[in-house]
Amino acid sequence: MISADGRAVYATVAQPGPWDDPHWTRLLEIPAAGGPPRVLFELRYQPDRHNAVYMWGSVCRDPAGESLLAFASSCVYRIEISSGAVIRLPFSEGQPYDAAW
Repeated sequence: MISADGRAVYATVAQPGPWDDPHWTRLLEIPAAGGPPRVLFELRYQPDRHNAVYMWGSVCRDPAGESLLAFASSCVYRIEISSGAVIRLPFSEGQPYDAAW
C-alpha cells in the first residue's frame, strides 16, 4: 500500500528466525526515494490455525494518511504512522474481515 503523500510504501514482512521460520511479523514503512525502512509495528510469531505465517492479514490506510489498520485473527491493530503508537481493538466474535474509516 502507498502512503497518502506517495513518499512511502507499507509492507508486511515475516522475519525469518534461526530455523528459517518466521519469528516476527513486521509492518514496514519503506521510503519510495530509497533509504532504510522504518518498523511501524511488529508482533512475535505465534502459531495460529487461521494464519500459518503472518500475524495479520490485510492492512488499510485512513484517507488522511495518519493511521493504518492491521487485521488479525481476533482483533484489529490501529497504528499511528507518525509515532508508531498502537491500539489493539479486540473482536470477541472472531476474525474481523473488513472495516471502514
